[in-house]
Amino acid sequence: MTELGCAYLSLPNDSDLTTSTTIGYPCENLEVKLVDKNGHIVPIGEEGELCVRGYNVTHGYWGEPEKTAEVLETSRWFHTGYIFMNVHG
Repeated sequence: MTELGCAYLSLPNDSDLTTSTTIGYPCENLEVKLVDKNGHIVPIGEEGELCVRGYNVTHGYWGEPEKTAEVLETSRWFHTGYIFMNVHG
């Protein structure tokens, strides 16, 4: 996703199982959250849309303020449209 560059990475010592069955860990200086359709953070074990906020997130789509407003909150949370499940606290 070019709107935010890298969001998750595996660590060098992660097992093959971890790297093949997870997306890794959020990159440094990046906030992530999973939200329901109303924008509320979902509990562990439930699915939600991945939202990301940080220095590497786009400031918007060039010349498309309406499209920008669809995915980027004024609080700088970017809605990826991807559904994730948080299985760890």
